[in-house]
Amino acid sequence: MIASDDSPEQRLVTAHNMLRLNALLDSAPNDTSPHRLFGTVDDDYWLWLHKEGCRKSAVLRKILPGMPDDKWQFQTVGVVGDAALQMGLNSSRAFKQIYEGLAGDFSECSSVLDFGCGWGRVIRFFLKDIAPSKLFGIDVVKQNIEFCQESFKWGHFFQNNPFPSTSFSDEKFQLIYALSVFSHLSEDAHLKWLEEFSRILKPGGVFIATTWGREFITHCEKSRDQKELTSVTRAFA
Repeated sequence: MIASDDSPEQRLVTAHNMLRLNALLDSAPNDTSPHRLFGTVDDDYWLWLHKEGCRKSAVLRKILPGMPDDKWQFQTVGVVGDAALQMGLNSSRAFKQIYEGLAGDFSECSSVLDFGCGWGRVIRFFLKDIAPSKLFGIDVVKQNIEFCQESFKWGHFFQNNPFPSTSFSDEKFQLIYALSVFSHLSEDAHLKWLEEFSRILKPGGVFIATTWGREFITHCEKSRDQKELTSVTRAFA
């Protein structure tokens, strides 16, 4: 059940969700991880907790990560607030589905790396699925990592250099994902990062990266022929 407006019906839904939240919080000692607190909740309620739940519960705000200011959100993902959280949940769902299609139950994944984690819009949604000791995020932008280190009570976040290597040990991660990162890298950089991921990915592990589709490649070819490369970013922004 999720609340989306201030109608009497939705106020009842919100009250129900808050009662459920308070029961979950009362059932566990302080400093219980989100994985233990919320591991059995469905995705709709999990999203509600990050949105309305955090707005209404000071206790929950101490457990779940916050969000940067609207300007920061918009500059990095193009939307703000609840829309940014919805995008993060959608991405986490897609990554879990891909992983489970290739490697089995996601809850048994031994370790996860978010490459280019930003301010944590995706990795936060894995907090109910995976123990926090198994969640890692890296980003080249110092501001993003500082935010994650301050806002996330759970997980591990480190700033990386534009080029590898990392300090991670060989065969550390069962899942590595990169959401909208490789489109910002040079060919040399992305080849070097692929080599690094090959080193730190476990045998049988899964690497997922999003890229522009074939339509974008076709547009680049046409623009190059027409000497209109400056229009590429604008057309696909």
